[in-house]
Amino acid sequence: MPNILEIATLCPLKFRNQNYSNPAPYNTKYFEDYHYRDTLPYYVASDDYCQIWQKNDIINVQIRANYGPHNLELQNYKGTKITEFVLNPVTTSMDGLGMNTYEASIALNTFDAGIYRFVLKSGSPLVTVLETDYFNLKDLHEGSILFEVTHNENDFGFVFETGIKVSFRVHGGFTEYTPQTDRVVFIDQPRNIQQLSARSYYTEKLVIGNSYGVPKWVIEKINEFFLCKTVLIDGKQWAAVSGAKFDASRVGKFQRAGWTMEVMPAKKRIGNRFVNDAPAAQTDYYVTYNIEGNLFGDFNGLSNSNIIQIQSNE
Repeated sequence: MPNILEIATLCPLKFRNQNYSNPAPYNTKYFEDYHYRDTLPYYVASDDYCQIWQKNDIINVQIRANYGPHNLELQNYKGTKITEFVLNPVTTSMDGLGMNTYEASIALNTFDAGIYRFVLKSGSPLVTVLETDYFNLKDLHEGSILFEVTHNENDFGFVFETGIKVSFRVHGGFTEYTPQTDRVVFIDQPRNIQQLSARSYYTEKLVIGNSYGVPKWVIEKINEFFLCKTVLIDGKQWAAVSGAKFDASRVGKFQRAGWTMEVMPAKKRIGNRFVNDAPAAQTDYYVTYNIEGNLFGDFNGLSNSNIIQIQSNE
């Protein structure tokens, strides 16, 4: 049986086989198989792209394979090993089909700012070596947004039942705020109009990329994110509007592009709610109870109405 290793498009890192090259008759270098810089046509200027991460981000990686072990090596831009992370096997309902699930959660807060990449080494003895594009680690990437994605079932090549959350950082933001209303009205024959119901909401354009745009593999991942049930962008849940798709903004033959798509908040907001955990000031409450005395029979010394008045301080 061959050694099989699968990594879903939803994975926040793009891996390529370190030793892959096209069969002899084929000249096109597809973005799935090569680094961005290696896919550029001969007629465009050289260009490169670094994925971005902040030191307060956490990268959750999941793979599926029928062999192991799997170790994820962090290297600097010189190819020097910094540290290594073990992808641990996770028991899921998908087991028993020959493929097992492996995961690692990688916190970046202990590493210096700089240029890094990951190299995945699988098997003992070594069977497969995969590498990512380089990424730029900083305390803060101005103008970037963080995607956090979850789903309610195992789908899109990903095993969500483990509780994994896909995180992904990219340059982007929002523009073109547009208030909207769903309205139902009744118009009679003389053309008098009566509003029967109405609900307001708003949409915005999600923008992906800075002035240079992003490579194909980046927008492919983000497009896949919006197949999932829950998509948070910087902590707020968003959804694509019905029929929405990403539209490209390109400059000449430059291979990167900026992208926009119409989105709306997934949860309707009717106002702001402010909550804090500070203890409230102590207040004395006085409660007066009126009890009909005839419920208990007659009481000596009471008025003819048999009403007992009780005051308590709680």
